Amino acid sequence: MARPRKAQVEVSLFPFLSILACVIGILVLILCSVIISQIDPQGVEELKQANEENLKKLKQLDELELELLALKEELEKVDALQTKKIDFKSKILKLKAEIGKKKKEQQALVSKNTKVNELNEELALKMAQKAKLMATLEEKMKLHDFLVAALNKEKERLHSKLKIEATGSGFLADSTPIYVECNDKGITLIGEQTVEIPRGALPKNKQWQTMLKAGSKNQRKVFVFLLRPSFGAVSNYWYAKSFCDKSGARSAKIPLTSNAPLSVGGI
Repeated sequence: MARPRKAQVEVSLFPFLSILACVIGILVLILCSVIISQIDPQGVEELKQANEENLKKLKQLDELELELLALKEELEKVDALQTKKIDFKSKILKLKAEIGKKKKEQQALVSKNTKVNELNEELALKMAQKAKLMATLEEKMKLHDFLVAALNKEKERLHSKLKIEATGSGFLADSTPIYVECNDKGITLIGEQTVEIPRGALPKNKQWQTMLKAGSKNQRKVFVFLLRPSFGAVSNYWYAKSFCDKSGARSAKIPLTSNAPLSVGGI
């Protein structure tokens, strides 16, 4: 009689292939998340979420590694029982190589996560600097508005005319004022016609000499000197007043507060 054949133990590789497919799927998912995070540099929050998911996947990968180790132990037990030895060493080496590759990818993900944290810190620093610059800009704008308002006020003051008008009281009561503006260049006779006389031309100017003679003869006429706010104007006032003193004409002075145009009443 023929001897009965011994039952051969067959090992199914289906669990191993399913685990390998899961690992490949996880790798595809990790690569997709990395590519998406690189396409959208502004999605920092999305990158954080993707990193958290990747960490979860890496934990699952560690669990799969443990399962692979358990599977290896089971395969070694099966190898001891079966008559025909199946060489799983090459496959285990491949799995170890895959695991080493996954570990390297895990380290790369950790380094990317560190880089994301550094970018977040840099972004926070930039935001703080921006807030500081905005506060400084706001202060500069307030100062600018204040200076513009002061400049406009000064322009209005400079463009507004200085009004000189005899009120009929005080030292001009019962007098006929002859207004003379003293400036840096000399004097200006203010009347129906404005006549500018340089300082050096005063001794020989006929109109000035005629007015001095008329003022010396008629004591009701008073030379009213309007002094501009400058050293040259004061110097020219004293020089012109010396002519009045020599001729015996009456004189008075009114200091002006600015160089604005004059508006003399009655002229």
